[in-house]
Amino acid sequence: MKLDVQTCKFVPVTDVVPEKWRPWFFEGFVDGADFSWGDNNRTMITKDRFAEHAENFLFSMYDDEKEQRKVTEDEIGEWLNKVRAIPADVYIDLEN
Repeated sequence: MKLDVQTCKFVPVTDVVPEKWRPWFFEGFVDGADFSWGDNNRTMITKDRFAEHAENFLFSMYDDEKEQRKVTEDEIGEWLNKVRAIPADVYIDLEN
């Protein structure tokens, strides 16, 4: 049997999400996600799906939540631009 082995480029989600956001980001981010986090070794998602869900989550926070978490809408916008700048052929690995 001959296998058609494929390669996939990805970045770990921990490299994408700012360290100072990690204590609160992941808990809220998973709510309402239309993709699975699972208990897999790898769970790949396109940067566009990740950015869209992150944008909905981050901009749906109330102002007092943003203030409490010390994040501004400008920071969110700049970060989303960085996420969207990830090359189209590179996935985000939600499991690592």
